[in-house]
Amino acid sequence: MMTDDSYNPGVPTELAEFRERYRSAVIGRHYNGFAHLGFVVIGSLTAMGVSLSLVQSPTWLDWLCIPVTFLAANVVEFLGHRGPMHRRFRWLGLIFHRHTHEHHRFFPDEWITCRSQKDFKIVLFPPVMLLFYLGSVALPIGLLLFVFHTQNTSCFYVATATFYFMSYEVLHFTYHLDERIWVARLPLIRFLRQHHRVHHRTDLMTKYNFNINWPIADFVFGTTYREPIRDPAADDRYQPDTKALPLESPAPLVTSDTQQRAA
Repeated sequence: MMTDDSYNPGVPTELAEFRERYRSAVIGRHYNGFAHLGFVVIGSLTAMGVSLSLVQSPTWLDWLCIPVTFLAANVVEFLGHRGPMHRRFRWLGLIFHRHTHEHHRFFPDEWITCRSQKDFKIVLFPPVMLLFYLGSVALPIGLLLFVFHTQNTSCFYVATATFYFMSYEVLHFTYHLDERIWVARLPLIRFLRQHHRVHHRTDLMTKYNFNINWPIADFVFGTTYREPIRDPAADDRYQPDTKALPLESPAPLVTSDTQQRAA
């Protein structure tokens, strides 16, 4: 089964060429998108499970840590996406380049579907990011809570922060699946996918819809932009960007834009 963009002649030539260059240069022959996703999910669930197993007789104040952490993570996600992911900052140029120059160029708003499991690499954070997140964010702050508050608060924080990271990855992943797959047709996923698709519009990506997970901070800060949710099954005019999502037997694709990477 073909997995390059020549499989769908509707893909703009410039986009198809960029994708092929990116796949050839960046995505290794042995990369497996399902293994990548599995590492994130299993690693996150393990950290969450260990954290929650240490909770003992929590008080209401301990439980309060969960919604507080969730909302704080939502704001941090919003600021990180609105900031260094879309605006170049000194020392953070790699984040800007990978997100704006690579992810958004690879997935313009009308062509956001992965062509194969190989394309998961341009959707998910590198696997090492989970370890970095746990080691530099979740565990250090959890340790401070353990020292200055309670063990339960510390454990609830680590579990909630890790859950937020995992949900960011998994939900973002579902937005880039074929819209006819059952999970992509769930009402909540359709709503969030449309929210994210709008963000991939070149004229809107630096202004609106920065929350990948849940658009709470977008609503609070007034950066929500709405378009009607499109139902590919009900709209005969809709032409999906792939005739089928060939995840079962991907061919070795891969390419990157060397000039962009040097920028």
